[in-house]
Amino acid sequence: MVDYTAIGVFLLTFTEFDSIQNFIMTDTAAFREMLKGNDPVAKRGACEAIEGLRLPEYIPDLVEAAKDEDLGVREAALNALSAIGTSEVAEAIVPLVRSEDVSIRNAGLEVLEHVGLDAFNTLSGLLKDNEDDVVKFAIDTIATVRDTRFEREMRSLLTHANANIRSAAAVCLGKTGASGSVTALIKALGDREEWVRFSVVEALGLAGGGSALEPLFEIIERDTALVKEAAFEAIGRIAGPADSVPALLKAEVLLSRGQILSPGAVVALLEKAFMPGSSFNPPQEFRQTFLRFFSGVLEEPYSYAQFKASLKGVALLQLPDGLRTVLKFANSLHEIDEEMEEFLVDLIVSFEGHCPLSDVLTAEVKQGCKILKLIARALGRVKSAQSVFLLDVLMHGSSKEETREIVSALSAIGTKEAVEVLFRILKDKDGHARKTAAKALSRIAGVNAVSALFDALKSEVYRDVMEEISDAISDLNGDDVKDSFAAMLASQRPALREMAIRGLGRLCSVDVFPYISPAMSDENPEVRKATYRALAGLNLPYTVPDVLKGLKDKDPEVRLAVLKVVSGFVGTDVIEAVSEALDDDNVWVRYYAVLHIAGAADKDSFLADKITRMLEEDSAPVKAACARALARIGSRASLKTLEKFKNHADTDVRSAVERAIETLSC
Repeated sequence: MVDYTAIGVFLLTFTEFDSIQNFIMTDTAAFREMLKGNDPVAKRGACEAIEGLRLPEYIPDLVEAAKDEDLGVREAALNALSAIGTSEVAEAIVPLVRSEDVSIRNAGLEVLEHVGLDAFNTLSGLLKDNEDDVVKFAIDTIATVRDTRFEREMRSLLTHANANIRSAAAVCLGKTGASGSVTALIKALGDREEWVRFSVVEALGLAGGGSALEPLFEIIERDTALVKEAAFEAIGRIAGPADSVPALLKAEVLLSRGQILSPGAVVALLEKAFMPGSSFNPPQEFRQTFLRFFSGVLEEPYSYAQFKASLKGVALLQLPDGLRTVLKFANSLHEIDEEMEEFLVDLIVSFEGHCPLSDVLTAEVKQGCKILKLIARALGRVKSAQSVFLLDVLMHGSSKEETREIVSALSAIGTKEAVEVLFRILKDKDGHARKTAAKALSRIAGVNAVSALFDALKSEVYRDVMEEISDAISDLNGDDVKDSFAAMLASQRPALREMAIRGLGRLCSVDVFPYISPAMSDENPEVRKATYRALAGLNLPYTVPDVLKGLKDKDPEVRLAVLKVVSGFVGTDVIEAVSEALDDDNVWVRYYAVLHIAGAADKDSFLADKITRMLEEDSAPVKAACARALARIGSRASLKTLEKFKNHADTDVRSAVERAIETLSC
């Protein structure tokens, strides 16, 4: 008794074609017997093996397997047939296409699509089939694979007795771009079935040229609302700039009668009509008609794409009421994603020069609105004197996010008036506004802002704002900046001394070392932390010993800060200094000291024994750090100790120990 399941698994383990081919040659009936058996696992195994080897001799067997009761077997058989993908496959699966079982029939059609152009002869035969459903399936497949060799057959099927076939043939001609069939499609516009005419119109929109425009215009005059809308969409696709104006005039009439049109098609025609160099300048009545149409779309639950098309159409009309329509729509949205946000800003900006933009926006702001952020960004792009005035008005009552946008807009404008507003914002009651203004002034006013920025820094009370202002000043690197920071070191306020050190450190100059180093003995721990950070940031060899002195500071927070800044330091003196911190009385200092050694020490470090003892004796966070360090150092001698903590109560310790054991056991 042959175990075909085992054979299937065995076959799937082969990676060399020659090896499996030799197996097949010695037992040619194996696959066939597996496919005829009752074990679905064996059947799938055979199908997958045949798929990998592309074996055409098993096509009939695979077709039978494609009708199997087991879904997995059916899918495996269909995958194998698709992989072989020859004209023989196409011919063999015709019975599947004729099946009454919808799932089997659809699977057969899917294989035909995979076979693609090689299925030409099979599809030609199916087009002549006596069953209309089979003919339609063949047409749909041809349309999907875009086979242009069937244009003549599709033209003849436009007069088929079955409306579904006529409709499918029209769609196929459109998808295959059959420009030689425009005359036949135009003739088919007279079909008695609405759905067929609809398909023909869509096909003309894809394959037709200028010769299709007049018949499509006629359709707009006489057909049903559904076909009229499709005809207008087709015209929007194929009309050139010269054809777009007559189409829009017809659209104006249709809209006045209440006809529903595609916003996208109308916009496509408007874009062509208003192309640069165009002399088209329609009257206000024309523009108002289309504005009412687009506004109506924006007030109904249409799709996102139709909303965007309508908004674009509103902007193309360039009416003050159009800008109000855009703003009204934006205010109505509960949420605005980044894509829509940028789109709306572009639309608002597009009205500049075509309507009193600032007047409309000012009125909008006075009424109260939710889109101050969008308005601010748009004003920043317009860059007019009126924009500066309005941005100044917007500052009152703006949120943090809106404030950031307003300051960014003023910074983008960059005029004298904009800078003056930013100087005023530097004294605003809102801390976020002050720090945002400081960054902007540093960028656009440069050295002219130094004095005002220092004044703002000295009067500031919030640490985060002080840090932003200090950083903004240090970005203006120069002797006057250095001297002013140095003078601040004598301040009675510890926070100002700290900001002075922070600023001097960011200047990244050798000249600042004599100013910074004395602050290592400052009475305030925050100042000392800033000092060690600044010294480390200078990245000078002779500052390393001074930084390492901080590991013996009396304040544990300072020692901890120093351990963090020396994480990139290397050298024996650094390892020795950090190793002393392993005995620190603060658990987090010991924790970071262990981590530092893990990253900087050599393999088989002399500290391995010390860290192993800490693993046994220290608290949970340090134990976890010790396990990681021992793995990095490569201390196999610590394996026995690590084993003791495999079941530790702390999950972080357990996880670190397990990984360390795994690493060291390799």
